[in-house]
Amino acid sequence: MSNDKFEFTGETKIVFGVTFKRIKAKKSLGSIQAGQEGGFIEKESNLSVYGEAWVYGEAQVSGKAQVYGEARVSGEARVYGEARVYGEAKIILPVINLISVCEFTVTAYCNYVQIGCKLHTIKGWIGVFKKRKYISECSDEASYAKCQAAFEFCKSLLEKQ
Repeated sequence: MSNDKFEFTGETKIVFGVTFKRIKAKKSLGSIQAGQEGGFIEKESNLSVYGEAWVYGEAQVSGKAQVYGEARVSGEARVYGEARVYGEAKIILPVINLISVCEFTVTAYCNYVQIGCKLHTIKGWIGVFKKRKYISECSDEASYAKCQAAFEFCKSLLEKQ
């Protein structure tokens, strides 16, 4: 697979031990002009060489995450793990992903928080914890308390945005 879409500029930054490399368009792609700098990716496989998908500004993509199709990642967004951003998706705000805080993965973005496979708005989670819903899905009371603390942390970060 030949990459005639983007190249690395040589600018790097290290975040939590991961080396990110800034990209630059080799050719014009829709609103992206040839030579225009983009955001940061860890490795070439994070951004498809096909389509018009692009990473802008200070956005970062790492791990096994992939951006493809017509998708756009920009602003202070962080896409990582095994995330897939595709189609005409646009990721602008930061995504907060807390792993190993409790027995579930906790992810927060915009006005939503996902704990394990349960996704609710902030207001929805307040009601869940008030009613002690899902407590049977945690291994014990301490784990439930950790999930609630992780939610409160995510809520405080999202409210600052």
